[in-house]
Amino acid sequence: MKNKTPLIFILFLGVITALGCSTSAAVKSPDKTPLKTESSSPLIKPAAEFKKEGPIFSKALSPDGLRLALGSSKKIEVWDVIKKKKLWAFESQGRDISSLAFSPNGGILAAGSYQVIELWDMKRGERIDTFLGPRDYVTALVFSADGRLLVSGSKGAESAIHFWNVYEKKVVNRLTYETQYAEMVVALAISADGQWLASVGLSRKVRVWNMKMNSSLPDQEFEPSAASLAVAFHPEGKTLAVGTFDGQVVLYELAGRKIGRTMTGHPGKVTSIGYSADGATLISASLDGTVIRWAMETGVKIDS
Repeated sequence: MKNKTPLIFILFLGVITALGCSTSAAVKSPDKTPLKTESSSPLIKPAAEFKKEGPIFSKALSPDGLRLALGSSKKIEVWDVIKKKKLWAFESQGRDISSLAFSPNGGILAAGSYQVIELWDMKRGERIDTFLGPRDYVTALVFSADGRLLVSGSKGAESAIHFWNVYEKKVVNRLTYETQYAEMVVALAISADGQWLASVGLSRKVRVWNMKMNSSLPDQEFEPSAASLAVAFHPEGKTLAVGTFDGQVVLYELAGRKIGRTMTGHPGKVTSIGYSADGATLISASLDGTVIRWAMETGVKIDS
């Protein structure tokens, strides 16, 4: 029997904390103004709350921070964050909606399920395309900065990353690597310049591909102290941030190919991370409900 207890989603000015979910994006407030790096009052206060019955398997916030998409069993809901009004309710052809991602301009919502990816038009409220191919659940989705490429990650004995050309409607590349049975691609991120793709899974290893080299092998790999659930590139693309099972935010320097600063402060698993638009701050959210804003220049916690 499905859980009928209402689940409350709280939107913290661009970061959503939700059980088992992760997000990685540059953070702006819902009114599109960049988050300031200094504040005399606490930053972390709810901008909106959403109540929904039953389990939620995925979520995504539009780039402008004005729309929230929630995925459940065969259903997708899109909400207006400011008006707290449901805009669209879609019936999916797939099973449980395991991943969601908005295109850079917010015009398309991609939804991943079992062996299926659906693209939804946010203006007309209708399905545009359906992509078939992954062998299992699509557990992560991310668009390239120009919106032409959609990258998906899936679970299974052989985790796979697919590159989809949105306009040509076909797979243009595929990356695979042998894994333990339990591993899956949990989160993906693409740098703003389109050069780097990062993936994290249930193992400790973080993989970084140089997309301009068109190689099936990762260009760089590193292992934080624990497995990671969230990943995000700095807007300048020089640093990669990952959130780990043991409550850490780890910063990896791409040029130096080494782990730089490690920031601690969460008692629980870090499930969501995102940089501010100017890259001066980073916000991380944990499974225990804590949300922290960090100053990137010093690595010091600003507020929580």
